Amino acid sequence: KDVVTVQAEATDKRMHQVETLNVVDCGTSILVDNPARLDYNAETVIAELVEVFARRGLPKRVRFDRDPRFVGSAQSRDFPSALTRFLLCLGVEPIICPPQRPDKNPFVERYNRTYKYEAVLVYRPQTLQQTREMNGTVYYHYNYQRPNQALSCGNRPPCRAFAEWPALPSLPQSVDPDAWLDSLHGRTFLRRVNASGGVKLDKHYYYIRRDLKGYYVALHIDAAQRSLRVEYAYQMIKTIPLKGLVEHTLSLDAYVSHIQQEAVSEWRRYLAHRPRRLPLVA
Repeated sequence: KDVVTVQAEATDKRMHQVETLNVVDCGTSILVDNPARLDYNAETVIAELVEVFARRGLPKRVRFDRDPRFVGSAQSRDFPSALTRFLLCLGVEPIICPPQRPDKNPFVERYNRTYKYEAVLVYRPQTLQQTREMNGTVYYHYNYQRPNQALSCGNRPPCRAFAEWPALPSLPQSVDPDAWLDSLHGRTFLRRVNASGGVKLDKHYYYIRRDLKGYYVALHIDAAQRSLRVEYAYQMIKTIPLKGLVEHTLSLDAYVSHIQQEAVSEWRRYLAHRPRRLPLVA
């Protein structure tokens, strides 16, 4: 959520000067966390979520909107975004809201409205430090003092209505960085073979057969074997190992560093593929 009262001093930037990552628990309306930063992007969102999970534990699922920093570009990749893969590898189910459907994420949307009109436009912070101080005040007031009209809260503050926070699993010590692939098991991609006899899937090229130039082949994901099963004319013609996998477990710190690098690469692809607006000429 943009903190709209913070204005740039050294640049012409108007949007995303200081932003707050509002994390709200579905059902209880408890404000789980609200870290503020100057530099939210595909990489730093993951870093902040690691901190949130370290403090609060791993939820069963996380619902979020289609911000490009969360989902990347639909035109630039076939596999899930870095954030989605990060959640899947931690055993958390990601739920991505449909386009232009804020009603599908009602708890955080309702909080965002409260945050804007009862915090940002009241305290009117001008800097990151002032925003963080405001967020600390808002966190306590919203959870422990402000009556909440949600049916589950019964006009009581969320942390008064739900006095005990459920015990959630801790972050793992090691992570299988390829575990996200299990969510794609059995998925099929249709590709046309190019003049060199190959096809592209996600950001990798795979050689099929030169004599199939111009024909379409079906690529079936076999998550258990970490491979592609290639089908042409309803016949399985070959199996190819998937590229780009790590193929061994990583410590949590090493995995976070790995997925953040993937997020940076993904963001660059998004910038390369997004539509560019031409300047207006009088």
